[in-house]
Amino acid sequence: MKVSDLSTLRRHNSFISGYLDPRLYQEYATYFVKYVQAMAKYNFHIYAITLQNEPLNKGNSASCFMGYEQQRDFIKTALGPQFAANNISTKIIIYDHNYNYDNIVTQEHYPVHIYDDAEANKYIDGAAYHAYGGFNTEMDYVTSKYPNKNLYFTEIAIGEWNYNFQGDLMWNTREIGIGTLNKGSKCAIMWNLLLDTNHGPYRPNGCSNSYGAVDVKVPGYSELIYRSHYYDMAHLSKVIKPDSIRLGTTVSGSSNVYATSAINTNGFIGAVLLNDQDQDVTVSVHCGSHAFDVPMSKRSVVSVIWKQ
Repeated sequence: MKVSDLSTLRRHNSFISGYLDPRLYQEYATYFVKYVQAMAKYNFHIYAITLQNEPLNKGNSASCFMGYEQQRDFIKTALGPQFAANNISTKIIIYDHNYNYDNIVTQEHYPVHIYDDAEANKYIDGAAYHAYGGFNTEMDYVTSKYPNKNLYFTEIAIGEWNYNFQGDLMWNTREIGIGTLNKGSKCAIMWNLLLDTNHGPYRPNGCSNSYGAVDVKVPGYSELIYRSHYYDMAHLSKVIKPDSIRLGTTVSGSSNVYATSAINTNGFIGAVLLNDQDQDVTVSVHCGSHAFDVPMSKRSVVSVIWKQ
């Protein structure tokens, strides 16, 4: 299904690198259709799909390079029409890679180029981002161009590379858990949920030094190690539930206190607060007629919930 070069369409018999063969767009779209339909038979509704994890990364195992031109053409000529013909409600999310587009100049603002095509645009729900390069301000740019398109944050990992529990907890809560939600993202996904202390399972030539949010100690599988991602996700998921609506949240008085909040379907309001400084503070929360103080230790995260 892959070719080594789009100009020559030479076969590429490897899980790594290569391009999707344009002659097989319809077959690849059929694969997505059959996958969604098969899962539905087992009562699993697939909320959304992305076309390719990290489409600008030629070195992943597995990987398939897809510039915006290919994603655009595949969606408008094959995937979108096939989803429509089969009454599939699963959302189509584009991109799914770094804020900086891996420094490939021709791919800058990748989602915007696809949205600019009216035929592709009508099938697309939004764009997804990772945070291994660039800054989440790119989300602002995309929203400024297409405010009706959704944003998703879908991956950031922790691992042996300079891992520090406190430092990673602060950065990921600030930049991902709070930062992307405040920029309109519909989710904040930390990667990976569960691994073992040998960093597995992973594919041959895959990432072999990641931590899970929780790691199972081997041998024995009798002890759990809770990493910073666990607490990032725990604080967010404890007070901000599915189908909640994000609220406008402002912080004044300190440049090192951050917050995000949402109203849940049961009427409760949840907020996640971050004190990213080396001193204790008291944060005053004001929401409508409600006001209360939250004491926060230095370098800490607090989640709160209340009935409005």
